[in-house]
Amino acid sequence: MLWDLIDHLDNSDVRRVVELGEKMVRPGGMVMIIVLGEQVVNSFVIGDGFRFYLRPQPHLDFPFHMRQNREILALLTPFTLVKSFIYRNGVREFLFRYD
Repeated sequence: MLWDLIDHLDNSDVRRVVELGEKMVRPGGMVMIIVLGEQVVNSFVIGDGFRFYLRPQPHLDFPFHMRQNREILALLTPFTLVKSFIYRNGVREFLFRYD
């Protein structure tokens, strides 16, 4: 899973992450990407019952690249989009399969 990471990387760094993903994911494996669409850097905490909680880190000043869905799909071309979801609060989820 990649949470809120590619929004803080430039395109060349995203391509490098995708290349690393190709090496780590087996054929038929899945990759889930969650794009929060906020300019605040976040971390995630595993809480009770193994639930994930968002922890904003406003003191961190990382660059932010707001990408459209087409741009995200183009950067992840080695993977096949299986499903995508857009929530009312702006969160976007993508599920990709590596063939």
